[in-house]
Amino acid sequence: MRNRFLDLFALSAVLLTSITLGGCSTINLPEKPVVSLVNIELGDVTVFETSATVVVRVSNPNLGPITVKGTAFDVALDGCSLGKALGDEVIEVPALNSATTRARVHLSNIAMATKIKSIIDSRRFDYSIDGVLYLEADGKKGSLRTSNSGRIDAKDFIPKNGASR
Repeated sequence: MRNRFLDLFALSAVLLTSITLGGCSTINLPEKPVVSLVNIELGDVTVFETSATVVVRVSNPNLGPITVKGTAFDVALDGCSLGKALGDEVIEVPALNSATTRARVHLSNIAMATKIKSIIDSRRFDYSIDGVLYLEADGKKGSLRTSNSGRIDAKDFIPKNGASR
């Protein structure tokens, strides 16, 4: 009797796990879409929190269109997490093309106060964006992990000698 109970418990656990994971499928595309950080637009500022909109470009290197149903990204500057940028904007990304989407992040002013000074003083910083695209392609829905990173240096934005202002 006890072995039968354990067998039923194990079977129930396997079924529950497979049902739960079935809703978290990944989409298999010939080429993985590429995300890149386009801009960070500051929004409302309060004593404790600043809201920002992260603009992300989604590039589709595939021969068919994809639909982005939502996004969830961790955005970091110089290894310092700005927070989780969440977006529910639905966009269609045509085949062999790109489109931008927006996600909202809320920054803790207290946590950022000490970290942002070193970024400003260095006049250059590394950035990274790591997260999930919630997609629909070829009639299938699922999610796809994606990331990108780079470096911005303020000296790249200073006019060279002889350049007109």
